[in-house]
Amino acid sequence: MVRKKVFTISLLAALLLGNPQINRPEKILIQEQKISQKGLKLENVVKEVQDTEEYKSIKEFLLAPFEGFNKINIQTSEMGIYALSNMAEGLVGFSIKNPNRRKEVGSLLERVVNITLDDKISPYKEEILDIGDLENNGIYLSHLNVILGAYQRVKGDNKYQELNEKISKHLTKKTIEDEHKHVRSYNHLKYRWPADQTVTLYSLYVFDKNFDKNLSERPIKEWLTYMQNKATDEKTGLPFSEVAGIDYGKIPRGCAISWSVRYMSNFALDESKELWENYKKYFKKDLVFFAGFREFPEEVAKSANIDSGPIYMGVGTAATAFGVGAAKAVGDLTTYNQLKNTQGIVETAIELFDNKNLKRISNDLLTKSIYFNFDNLTNWY
Repeated sequence: MVRKKVFTISLLAALLLGNPQINRPEKILIQEQKISQKGLKLENVVKEVQDTEEYKSIKEFLLAPFEGFNKINIQTSEMGIYALSNMAEGLVGFSIKNPNRRKEVGSLLERVVNITLDDKISPYKEEILDIGDLENNGIYLSHLNVILGAYQRVKGDNKYQELNEKISKHLTKKTIEDEHKHVRSYNHLKYRWPADQTVTLYSLYVFDKNFDKNLSERPIKEWLTYMQNKATDEKTGLPFSEVAGIDYGKIPRGCAISWSVRYMSNFALDESKELWENYKKYFKKDLVFFAGFREFPEEVAKSANIDSGPIYMGVGTAATAFGVGAAKAVGDLTTYNQLKNTQGIVETAIELFDNKNLKRISNDLLTKSIYFNFDNLTNWY
């Protein structure tokens, strides 16, 4: 996961720091939070809900002609696919909480699929169904597969089943045949980031759930075994950040672990909870009602980079921001509330100091899509 062109430093900061100009749900009269064995299950008894600014922005984007992400200050197709994947997941959660909006959400998800397949984003020059070997475009294929799964979860019309199945079988085969049990994130690089593989496996899990298949069982089992036996730090029990030989790969990283836990909670709940507890033991910094996560182990002196975002007193902005979704996914309500409190304090600071740059970046589509996804995170099945 740690590499160039993933997120800008300022964007990662914005994810933690939040956006004082974005209003949270304006009218949610009753919201009951329950912790189930499957993690934090948000059950909303809602009498009246007004759309958030994130939902309005996502809807506006999807209903407009797509002219490329550079038109809306998303600089790479990779950032774009992250935005589309998060908005798709968020739309599923939104439809589960608001079943009367299911038809509307289904139409929006169709637009997400169409944009993701657009040649301005896709690395392929032909239709995917017409290509023999899809090679190793792991990030694109895995997030596209999540998006196709989100569409099927809401629409249920099997429209993209053939495409979804082709991609799922390809990702399954690539995982099983790889000595590291990973799909390469990029076709032109040899490196394999476990955080990216959690998205791959999650997409296979969703495909199986939607179509009553069993593709994901073997790659999930083999990946978990590989990670436990060959890619886990002995001292902390935390995963390596990269497994194919990058120089810093054996160092666990907060941004990667927070990212991974959220996805793993769907297909490997017990393992994700164990990972979360180890992660908190070695990386969490508590201050009563507030908390943050370190980017590196305490004894490791490394500087911030594009993936980590700014690091303040050892606390990484990306690790903490993605920790919000991870805490919610595994049912850790205490940590979730601590992280949200931290976010709220810094939101206030940004408002007081009027940081226009962070305000601008935290208003972009990727940031809003991630906020929207975390706000609507719930169990799909």
